[in-house]
Amino acid sequence: MHRILILAFFLIEILSPYLIAQDIKIIEGVVVDTSKNSLPIDFTSIGITGKNVGTISNESGFFKLSITDENINDSLTFSKIGYFPQKINISELVSQKSIKIFLVPKITELGEVLVLAKKTKARTSGNITRAKGIVLAISSGSVGSEVGTVIRLPADTVYIKDLNFHIVGNNPDSAKFRINIYTYKKKIGENMLTENLYFTIPGKIIGDFKVDLSLYKLSFCNDIFITVEPVSIHSNRYNATNDKNSSRINISGTITGSDSYFRKVSLGNWQKIKYSFSPGFWVTYLK
Repeated sequence: MHRILILAFFLIEILSPYLIAQDIKIIEGVVVDTSKNSLPIDFTSIGITGKNVGTISNESGFFKLSITDENINDSLTFSKIGYFPQKINISELVSQKSIKIFLVPKITELGEVLVLAKKTKARTSGNITRAKGIVLAISSGSVGSEVGTVIRLPADTVYIKDLNFHIVGNNPDSAKFRINIYTYKKKIGENMLTENLYFTIPGKIIGDFKVDLSLYKLSFCNDIFITVEPVSIHSNRYNATNDKNSSRINISGTITGSDSYFRKVSLGNWQKIKYSFSPGFWVTYLK
């Protein structure tokens, strides 16, 4: 009999039960771009840095967040790759009815170009698994959370070709994700990306799934920490029944992989995954 391991933090802990017993204030508004006629900014990370209070804006830049008195004196950070982050006191926001957050875009300089030798060899690193009985479950309640694993790379700079994982269950009509890549020196550091990397999993697709990263010219060395962040999951069946199983994607995992961590809200605390579980993420790189 297979041992079924479904990570409960995506399905249970994200509900933040401590909110029930406290006075709750709702902050809602829209995040917009200052340089493009106030066009909305989708999938902005919003949260109290280092605390498990956060969310992301939707495709239209709209956000809604529950705040308790415990956090009334904290600040909310609004951030997205390609923009300068904005930090605003929560006490200033709770009294506003129509909130509009303006983010200023960064002017991104071209990074160093990695010139590869004529003869390069493709290699893999990470948690290669196609297990059906040990899975990472991602559902509609996971939006804005992140889960990732440490990828071991050589000391010399290499070129990342693709990200891979194996899908064993796929119920939504479609699911959109963001990839994040952080420095890792025994702890998770800063996000090294200069642009947002998105990919979409269409409904019903099962088996190996490859995200082509070759166009982004990603070059790294030493250990990195790579995550996937669900930003939008659509399921007509879930909308009709509120059954989270109808919005769930199951990805193969392993109990013999590299160190893995998650955070259940944007800008929240990183926590090491229990039970020696690691999501089955692996990369192909050229050396």
